[in-house]
Amino acid sequence: MKRLLIVTAVIELGAGLALLCVPSPTVALLLGSPLAAPAAVTLGRVAGAALFALGIANWLAHRDEQSDAARGVIMA
Repeated sequence: MKRLLIVTAVIELGAGLALLCVPSPTVALLLGSPLAAPAAVTLGRVAGAALFALGIANWLAHRDEQSDAARGVIMA
């Protein structure tokens, strides 16, 4: 479970950081079409912040993988 938390933390931190910094190229890479509207770029940044926060939660939970919080992060 510790390895799963570390791997998901790295993936989510990377994706979240990419969406926060350059949302349109990141979405184009993931989905195949770039973001055109300014509202879509904002929504991409909000999604990036959410992924970044989840990555931080995974990283902090890997230290104590037997806790209820770590199990909750895995289930989420």
